[in-house]
Amino acid sequence: MTAEHAFNDGQPNSASINPRSVFITAAFIFLAFAGMTLLAVEASAQIVDQMNAPAPPPLRFVPEDARTRLDAERDIKKRARLGLDLAGERLARAEQLTADGQFDAASAQLGIYQALIGDTIKYIQVSGKQGGKYRDAFKRMELTLRPHGPRLEALRRATPSDEAVNVKAVYDYVRGARAEALNSFYGDTVLRDDPSEKTKERNDARIPKEPGQTPP
Repeated sequence: MTAEHAFNDGQPNSASINPRSVFITAAFIFLAFAGMTLLAVEASAQIVDQMNAPAPPPLRFVPEDARTRLDAERDIKKRARLGLDLAGERLARAEQLTADGQFDAASAQLGIYQALIGDTIKYIQVSGKQGGKYRDAFKRMELTLRPHGPRLEALRRATPSDEAVNVKAVYDYVRGARAEALNSFYGDTVLRDDPSEKTKERNDARIPKEPGQTPP
């Protein structure tokens, strides 16, 4: 055997390679690569969807320490003032946390803020219409919540879109609470005119007056 034959025997013979096998191997590699690419695209799309999905709403509850203070107050006006003061503290914390970029923590504070307002409304309503104290409590609530609207709107603008939907929900709740307080207050204070008196005045105006006669 010559050196040339020995060299050829150690190398694969190109004539012995099956073209069909080469095609199947290439097709398998292509399909595997396409499958991995598709999985990567789907995974990226899921990540994007999760990033763009709105954040879950915050828990709405009254903390134990706040509940203890509220339950200890029996006077309806003082109880309403305390509940609104505690809610205002939570709103101020949410503003500070938003300024610091801690949006999840700010959302948690807004959940407690909303719970305190709802608790105060419920307490006033179940206390019964106790004359002036009942109306004064709702009047204080309306006056307190009035400036909260612009503050919540400023928070919404400063919050990323996924968290801003929850701030908007709190804003809508507070707007409804303020409207409820107004309705409760004016529903008990607005006095309607007596229709019979208005009719009498109109009839008196139609009666012709004699010269020099003074109206009755």
